[in-house]
Amino acid sequence: MLAGEPGGKSAAITLLATGSEVPLAMQARAALAADGIVARVVSMPSCSDFDRQSAEYRAQVLPRNIPVLAIEAGVSNFWRAYTGFGGDVLGIDRFGESAPAAQVAEALGLTAQAVVARARALVAAR
Repeated sequence: MLAGEPGGKSAAITLLATGSEVPLAMQARAALAADGIVARVVSMPSCSDFDRQSAEYRAQVLPRNIPVLAIEAGVSNFWRAYTGFGGDVLGIDRFGESAPAAQVAEALGLTAQAVVARARALVAAR
């Protein structure tokens, strides 16, 4: 699923997420839009299915001319294959926290505000 580029305006960044991180990406997309930054949201529920697609399709979904920011509540290093050198991963690489999910995410910095801040930095660096 792709979302972004409303009104034909070119996207400045792609937000890549799966599962529970997709709503976070959509919240960040709305906040970025309020600042005039167009973000595409890519939901990738199956990396293996994505990897089996043609190179042309993969390039359409994750164009390399704009940065990719992956959002991951688990191990983040895996996503570097999709973000490339010009992108980044916002993730949680530790385990053992115990609290309601929203409280843990907030405490570990996995919030829409954190996504927006990281996305702005990536866009500004281009």
